[in-house]
Amino acid sequence: MPAVLTAIGTDAQNSFEDLSGICTPTLLSPAIGGVNRQLFATNGSDGNGLGEIEGGNPYDAMLYLSNEDPAVISKAYQTHRTLRNAKFTKMLRSPEFDGVNIDPILVRVEQAKREGRAVDDAVDPRHCLVFWARPPERIRQFVKTVQERLRNIAPDLWIMPEDCLHMTVLEITHSTTSETIESLVDTIAPSLPDILAHTKLHRARLTAPLLSFDAAAMAISFLPSPAKNDKYTYHHLRRDLYGLCRDAGVEVDSRYVLPSAHITVARFVENEGLKGKMEEWMREVEGINAWLREECGGVNWEVGEERGLDCRRGQLWYGGGDTVGLGEGF
Repeated sequence: MPAVLTAIGTDAQNSFEDLSGICTPTLLSPAIGGVNRQLFATNGSDGNGLGEIEGGNPYDAMLYLSNEDPAVISKAYQTHRTLRNAKFTKMLRSPEFDGVNIDPILVRVEQAKREGRAVDDAVDPRHCLVFWARPPERIRQFVKTVQERLRNIAPDLWIMPEDCLHMTVLEITHSTTSETIESLVDTIAPSLPDILAHTKLHRARLTAPLLSFDAAAMAISFLPSPAKNDKYTYHHLRRDLYGLCRDAGVEVDSRYVLPSAHITVARFVENEGLKGKMEEWMREVEGINAWLREECGGVNWEVGEERGLDCRRGQLWYGGGDTVGLGEGF
């Protein structure tokens, strides 16, 4: 297992709760087809989204317990993001709330860029290996509108640049050394063309964009399409990529398998600008979501549209890093 740097950055404070109420895998048999339901634990809000896994594929739990019904899978993703937004709405509006979570590494990264210094391991030591989905133009356009509205309330908000926008379909590993990443790249390289081609024949549709948030960042989240004819869902795609990477000889060390499909669009890098303005901030967030439901509710996105899967390595928490391989879009 790769060495992982722990307790670094704002995500070190994230409990990665699975709020879907569907399942958190606790023990998966390699022969998942004949697994007994007792090998899975249903949970409401106290699971960590991953649990203890031996063999098997952690994404199979959701597919098994939902009978691979697109509507059930979509509802799990919807429940997760709805309850998560409700949780952080209560937190951010609480009189006891003492300020947003500042990402100290992002602050260092931005300072290094302003000063013309290299963003080396002394600035951000976390190297990762992932598969990204890149949003098509029509998604990027409404993301830009959302970012502008957020920045009107918080001018010092850090905004994800348009050419860096991404959805992490699978995280192979995170927060480790560049040497570890290079070793994993060497291992996966012979299988990479087939993995990157997967979305050409396996179309996963995302729908219903909404602004999701916590005390550290904002993201546009989507739902797997609930339509009966969209039998191959985004969760199937995540399951398949996990299996393909493992078959390629790479151990997958993701932080979570939560029912979430999101593009991070902004992060907090300072606290002063929002002091005394949290109610105004939350009203704007609610206004953005009302606009998204009304104007963008019918928007959908097939993963691999315009640009194929992007296998990415390096210091990529904020949309950076280097492309190892890029799939063909459709």
